[in-house]
Amino acid sequence: MTKIKISAVVNCYNEEIWIASSIKSLIGLVDEILVYDNCSTDKTREIVEGIIRDLGDKSIIKYIRAEEPKQLADARNFAMDCATGDWILKWDGDFVAYDQPEKHDFVRGMKELIDRIRAREFINFDIVLLHALNVSGDIFHYDST
Repeated sequence: MTKIKISAVVNCYNEEIWIASSIKSLIGLVDEILVYDNCSTDKTREIVEGIIRDLGDKSIIKYIRAEEPKQLADARNFAMDCATGDWILKWDGDFVAYDQPEKHDFVRGMKELIDRIRAREFINFDIVLLHALNVSGDIFHYDST
């Protein structure tokens, strides 16, 4: 049985404050992190490229910068088309996944959700909605047909 590949599509615009925490919180949870920068004018690009450089050959991060700003839905759809995972985690540059259940019991759901997807528990689903305090994201099953 082939391993289920999970991509995180991180949409961002001027997220220099949160982008490093956002990306680093996904490492170890997903197989690919695709950062789609919608023409940021701050240091978002430099921060993402620095993380990629620091990870070197082990980097699972791909950085795409829009040539011109897109509406959010267009940006998200373009980025999702670039992802290669069987499932796609829709994420924003100011979302951070924590893995400290003793301090944030509600967060336990992120790793549990990823593990359940890898275990093929959602084989009959196309979308799973994830909601947490001040953070919401969706994870989609990608089927090229």
